[in-house]
Amino acid sequence: MDLKLTGNFENQQYNSAGEIAKSYSKNSNLTILLYGIILVKQLLLPLVITVNSEFLGWTFIIITILSIILYFVFLIKSFIDHNDFYKAIGKELGTGDQLMYLIAGMPLYIFVYFYFRKQMTEEMKLIT
Repeated sequence: MDLKLTGNFENQQYNSAGEIAKSYSKNSNLTILLYGIILVKQLLLPLVITVNSEFLGWTFIIITILSIILYFVFLIKSFIDHNDFYKAIGKELGTGDQLMYLIAGMPLYIFVYFYFRKQMTEEMKLIT
């Protein structure tokens, strides 16, 4: 009972890493959603051009700009969560991982997300 009252009963490292992993997952899901919006928008671009509506054109431009800005915001937030996760478990994130995140993360984020999510899940299993 004394351990639980003093907070020594719980695995703080595991709890901290778990919270960061949840934040990473949330930010990554938003990044993937925005990536999908940008992709669909690009596929609809020929249709919007043929409609020749000024209102639709401006709406399309605003949605594009907001989607791209928010995509980069949540990409950076997920990158920070990824780094914080490795700091929380006491490991240093390799330079190769950081470069992969920046170079491949932007155009191929869906694949990078699944790779890093698998990595983080395996690291969580190793925390005792």
